[in-house]
Amino acid sequence: MIMIDNVDINKYQTRHIRQSVAIDFQKKQLFSGTIKSNILKANPDANQDRINQVLDHSCANEFINNLDDKLEHNLIEFGNNLSGGQKARICIARTLIRDSKIMIFDDSLSALDNITAKKVLDKILANYQNRTKIFVSQQTRTIKDLDKIIVLDQGNVVGYDTHKNLLTSCEVYKQIYDSQKRIGDEV
Repeated sequence: MIMIDNVDINKYQTRHIRQSVAIDFQKKQLFSGTIKSNILKANPDANQDRINQVLDHSCANEFINNLDDKLEHNLIEFGNNLSGGQKARICIARTLIRDSKIMIFDDSLSALDNITAKKVLDKILANYQNRTKIFVSQQTRTIKDLDKIIVLDQGNVVGYDTHKNLLTSCEVYKQIYDSQKRIGDEV
C-alpha cells in the first residue's frame, strides 16, 4: 500500500496527488524560451530568491552565471543548445522549485560528472530533509549514501537495505557495484 501523510493514496483525488509530487523524468524535456521560463513552468509564482536557491541546489548556477544573458539565455527547441549535464541541472531545478512533498528523480544525475552529481545529491539531501525523495538510478555512486535502497531485478524487489548491508546481503546489488567498480566508475 502506498501512503501520503499516513493516508492510503486511493483516498486522495488525482489532483491532490499531482500537486504533491514533482518528477524529474529520465527524458529531459526543455521548451523554447529562456532558462528562467523553463524553470518557472513548475511554479510560476516563485520569486527570484527561490529561483536562485534552486539554481544553487541543482548546481545550475555554475554554468548559468557564465552565460552572457544568464537566466534570460534563450533555449532552442528541446534545449539542444545545452549539454546533457546542463539540461539535467535545469530540469532538477524545475523539480525543486515545485516545493512538493514528494520528489522523484528518475536517472537525474547520470548526465553529470561524479563531482557535480555528488554536490547536487548532497544539496538536495541537506536542503529538502522534510520531503520524500526517490532516486531512480542504475549507478551505485548516485544512491550509495541514501537511507534505503530498493534493488530490482527483472521487475522484482530482490533487496531493500543500506548500501553497506546490500553489499553482503544482495548478490544482484553486489554484482552491479563490482561491475561499476571494475569499469572505473567512482563508486
